[in-house]
Amino acid sequence: MRDAGSSVNADASVAMDAGFADSGVARDAGASMPFDGCPGSGTPFDVLNAFWTAFDTNYAVFDYRLPNGDWDTIGRDGCAQVSAGMSEDALFDVLIGMARNLDDGHVQLASPGGREEDAWVNAYPYYSELQDLEFNAEDNYIDEDELTWAAEEWFGWGSIGDVGYVSITSFDELSSTGDEDDDRDAARDAMDEVMDDLSGSRAMIIDVRANEGGWDTVALDVARYFAGPRTIAWSEQVRSGPAHSDFGAPQEVYVEAAVGEAFNGPVVLLTSRGTFSAAETFTLAMRVRSNVTIVGERGSGHFSDLIDQTLPSGWALELSGERYTAADGMIYETAGVPVDRAVSFDRAALANGTDTMLDAALMELGN
Repeated sequence: MRDAGSSVNADASVAMDAGFADSGVARDAGASMPFDGCPGSGTPFDVLNAFWTAFDTNYAVFDYRLPNGDWDTIGRDGCAQVSAGMSEDALFDVLIGMARNLDDGHVQLASPGGREEDAWVNAYPYYSELQDLEFNAEDNYIDEDELTWAAEEWFGWGSIGDVGYVSITSFDELSSTGDEDDDRDAARDAMDEVMDDLSGSRAMIIDVRANEGGWDTVALDVARYFAGPRTIAWSEQVRSGPAHSDFGAPQEVYVEAAVGEAFNGPVVLLTSRGTFSAAETFTLAMRVRSNVTIVGERGSGHFSDLIDQTLPSGWALELSGERYTAADGMIYETAGVPVDRAVSFDRAALANGTDTMLDAALMELGN
């Protein structure tokens, strides 16, 4: 998975003249009257209808993102706000307003004029403070007063006494090209350096609290630097039918057996509600390692690959087209991956140089 890219492409441009009532699309039991399409001619009507249909036929997490709502009703509400002569910005407001009923940061809308927004309503309130974690670690925790950096400075590490500290703030854009294979190479090179520099560590802390995701493959590669056998990390299912409950067969995804230089000691993984997407699949991969304890806050609850949708007149949409199931059989969409020891982010403490989550991780490791 890559958060800003796509692994599956679909064309959501559809002919709307006949409406949806006669399309033969099965409706979910208990839904309201089917949305028949927004009547009218012109770009706003075409775009709204294609937008609504893209979700109706491809979106994979309605059960978690819209448990008490109804996509048909949202379609009718959006239709009531559309007119033939409305501006591009006004149409954008209608569409993103519809999408924000899902509160999904993996939903991204782009207009022909270049306006882009996501549909995450309840975003983590401390994102700006998360960017200060590495600086605070350097100033107040790391022995050498500075971290060593690699992978375009997305990987930083140092020692806190006999505990190694590794901050990973992205799983993509790790190389000059940003290509998946190059990023994987860069991540492995960085982790080789980490394991060499921190080889004398008794324990290790891996910090992905400020990590907004990237490539699932990179996340899996990094997880292999911690002891453990080949193990199922999660499974993926793609929406594959007209009903919101239609899915293809689960595709199992494994974290492979640890590399030869893998770390064998105790590990604490630090997560927050700002831990997003591939950083959460990394958490799924790490939690099946027996020497890993997760400390902090649950992740943000975003897992799916982004599915590209082409809408009429140059509009574009990305949405969550897959459902991820953890190795324990649970789906953590919206809820986030659970932690073993819950510690809330303390903004006031951080402003005074104290990272309460990092302190809890050190305490967990006996420091």
